[in-house]
Amino acid sequence: MRGIESLLGWIRRECLDDIKQADTWQDLHQVLHNYGLEIKERGNGLVFASSNGVAVKASSVDRSLSTPNLIKRLGDFEPALNTAQTNTQSAKTPKSKAKHYQPRPLQNNVDTSGLYERYQQQQANASSWRKEQWLKLREQRDLLIERTNRKQDPNEELSNM
Repeated sequence: MRGIESLLGWIRRECLDDIKQADTWQDLHQVLHNYGLEIKERGNGLVFASSNGVAVKASSVDRSLSTPNLIKRLGDFEPALNTAQTNTQSAKTPKSKAKHYQPRPLQNNVDTSGLYERYQQQQANASSWRKEQWLKLREQRDLLIERTNRKQDPNEELSNM
């Protein structure tokens, strides 16, 4: 959708550096968990999935996160372990500071209100110009019709004689 931040962009902006620093699969799972994400096998590759069901290919986020590169760096893929360690580490991350992906409008630092005002003014000017042109054309048409009717009126020719 236009104007909505994608999961891909959010991951790149918020957590890519932390993801790249993970040394083991469990570290990676923990980092992703802290951001409300998880990594899953899908097809021949891996995807990052958010809690709201949006997913993006890991290799799309960064080429270093492709399946072959992650396997070379971390070893064979290991699914996340739901251990007490994961739960205690996630408890250390306060809920208020936890960042999770939510599809939100992109922040635009450009103030477009002046531009929109100018656009509206130009639209109004164009509309009034078109209206004036139509009125002129109608007047010309009416005059031509009137002249044509006068030339064709046989009573007028007899009265002129």
